[in-house]
Amino acid sequence: MRRAVSASYYALFHFLSEEAARLFVGSGPQDRMRRDLARRAVAHTRLKDVCQEFLKPTPRKLLQIYWIPAGIPGNNALETVCNNLIILQDFRHTADYDFSTTISRSEALDACDKAKEAMDAWNKVKATQPDAVALFSMCVLLWPGLSGRS
Repeated sequence: MRRAVSASYYALFHFLSEEAARLFVGSGPQDRMRRDLARRAVAHTRLKDVCQEFLKPTPRKLLQIYWIPAGIPGNNALETVCNNLIILQDFRHTADYDFSTTISRSEALDACDKAKEAMDAWNKVKATQPDAVALFSMCVLLWPGLSGRS
């Protein structure tokens, strides 16, 4: 059960890092090595930080100029991606490190469902709001440099 929870989080983490890298580095076979390098720049804590920023009603000033055009406020699908990533990351920490907690079969299945729900939501945003996807993806890859700026 613990492994299922962990795998659910990692499936979503790798999915989002791959999506961001494909958008900014390229999706062709010739781009594979650079895409893999870009994906290595995505840190778990930073991805969670990006999700928390995107859930704020008002983002930091640096991002505000891009916020409204990207359609972030009230974007339920992007909120689902961010919320589920945060929930799964926290649950993975419990599953991987807190052996006093029992993980039930239904909790493990719920984790799998949350990962799939987030991926489906991402594909919805990708199809309907490419500006939101571009902004989120850029933040995923560049957050260490952006997070310290106002």
